[in-house]
Amino acid sequence: MTLPCLPADIVSETLEHLHSDLKSMRSCILVDRMWCKVAIQILWRSPSHYKSLANSSKFWSRMAYTVISCLIQSSTGNLIEILDMEKDYSQFSNLRSQTPPLFDYLLFWRFLSLSDISNIKKYICLEDKSTYVDYLLESELYCSFLSCGSRIKYLELPFNVYLTQHPGVEITLSNLQCLRCDANISSDYYAELSTCCRTLQKLYIEIWGEDNEGLANLIKSQKALKHFEIHSQIVQIYPMISDALCTQVNSLRYLRIIGNPCFETGVIGMFKHLTTLILENFNHNVEILEQMNFPELKVLEVVNDTVTPFEIYKGIIESAAANDSKKGGGGGLKRIYWPLMHTTVDLNPRVYSEYVVNYCSNILFVSIYVKESSLAELEVLLVHLNNLEGIEIQVDSKTSPSHLFNLLSTKSPRSLTMLSLMNFDSEWMMTPEELDVFFHDWGNRRNGEGLRIYFQRDLIYSSHYKVIKKYGRKGVIQEFMEYFQSIYEIEEVAMCVVPSPKSEHEARSTVSIAIFATICQVINRDYRWCNFSSEMGDIPDYCPSDYPYQVPITLKACQIRLANLICMWLYYASLILLIPTCWSLQTLADKKNLHVDTGGYSIHESYNTGWPGIRKAENEIIKTISESPNSSEIIWSASPLDNNIVDIGGFPSGVETSGNAEESA
Repeated sequence: MTLPCLPADIVSETLEHLHSDLKSMRSCILVDRMWCKVAIQILWRSPSHYKSLANSSKFWSRMAYTVISCLIQSSTGNLIEILDMEKDYSQFSNLRSQTPPLFDYLLFWRFLSLSDISNIKKYICLEDKSTYVDYLLESELYCSFLSCGSRIKYLELPFNVYLTQHPGVEITLSNLQCLRCDANISSDYYAELSTCCRTLQKLYIEIWGEDNEGLANLIKSQKALKHFEIHSQIVQIYPMISDALCTQVNSLRYLRIIGNPCFETGVIGMFKHLTTLILENFNHNVEILEQMNFPELKVLEVVNDTVTPFEIYKGIIESAAANDSKKGGGGGLKRIYWPLMHTTVDLNPRVYSEYVVNYCSNILFVSIYVKESSLAELEVLLVHLNNLEGIEIQVDSKTSPSHLFNLLSTKSPRSLTMLSLMNFDSEWMMTPEELDVFFHDWGNRRNGEGLRIYFQRDLIYSSHYKVIKKYGRKGVIQEFMEYFQSIYEIEEVAMCVVPSPKSEHEARSTVSIAIFATICQVINRDYRWCNFSSEMGDIPDYCPSDYPYQVPITLKACQIRLANLICMWLYYASLILLIPTCWSLQTLADKKNLHVDTGGYSIHESYNTGWPGIRKAENEIIKTISESPNSSEIIWSASPLDNNIVDIGGFPSGVETSGNAEESA
């Protein structure tokens, strides 16, 4: 039996949705050669993004070993000379004579950060590392990662290594899409970089010193910069960087300012095509936000702004809906994330609610500050925002939990599936009974639709966990997380996950029936010895006590045969019961995206995270199979790889010992 060859692009799209599930990705590696290569490319795209591994010394030790094994095979000899200078080189001394790795893993790397290089260096040179050796090693690592053929798309610019001086690096730099850098790096270095790096889509800048002419030239040289972030804690205007950014007016869509707004007055207002504006710790030069007009704005995030009057943000919210109104849309902002809203100058919750309802009728996520006296404003939002999917509620300490929960359970639109609850003075308290009533009412009105909830850690105690676990088992809660600093963390990871209770219950039932059926079958088999000889005479069907048995053992044999018949019928009855049970489990899996079986391929999806788009990829697989001219003849079987590939495991457990790596791959 041979495995049908699915298109690599469909396999790639499917595995993209499994990239955070290391266990599933490891299983995919063992399907066949093509799946192995696709999975390895995804896993090695950005190894440090896996938070469970990024802080592991064992992980980085093995990572360094594999990276060095790749570099020794492709290096011009500089790396070997550098390692020879190091006293602790013994751990790598045997790599020269070993078989090359199965893949050139460095070519799969997409996101290269300063911490990646630092961790690799740390586990290459553990002792007595001189500054000179450290510099040479770092320079050689960057040169190797960015050499010809590299696919690096995101790069954090090193402070002391001039990348433009290395041959072959220009090609990689010319294809960079994202760059994170520091304005304190030499202006001449940026000037050289601007000659080859012209296709950036995202640029992240940290400024701690003076204006930088070379960095300004780098910004000007970009053909279509779409995403710009700047972080500055110094109260200073940077005219050259400010003027350079103005050259990207037509292409810039995303602007994030952290700390001091270091632009001249009127610069931000020039970006009429912005779709995302994020202001964090915005505490100076408020006048640069006055008279702002962003007709295409969809996302507004304001984090810890204690100086900008609410009146200015009213104008931004209103202007975002102007363009949609002219086009006949019902538009405006789609997302307003505003933590610490109560610190905003002259905030009026009633006016804020009116502006959101009037100018953001199709909003999907919104933040709101709620007091007992302003619950009516929350009700207005819930009643009129029919497309609302998520809400962050910042609760005043005097707000009644029962009133708040009753409002949420009775007035929320059916589209609302995400609730974030915050209290910044740590004085607001809710009882387990109030939480229980809320989840009960929510479940009754939503017919089992799961709610994703995110509560601040101070609000949750052991008694609350019991309630959360109870309704997690009932399917009312789909996901729960505590102790997060911002919505960004919510989008990335769930710290505490409630498993699927319904599937657990049915799984236990299925296992119980299966065990019982097995016991019955064993009894049925072992009692066959009871076919006694004909000397016992006839054995009646129901073993009456007044029957004239020829010998006493005949009655015992009759009773054993009767037990045998009962076990046999129970066995077949349990098999019949298993059929609808297994069918209901498969139906539940389809609804919850828990498991999709494509005839031998098992595509697993976490119950609580739900990656968007995986159903589309799975449907393409099924469609491809059904449209195959010989689809009825396809036999699905997973062909395991050779043992030498099993050691890959997605990430290095050392260097593969394949005798013929390329052929086996």
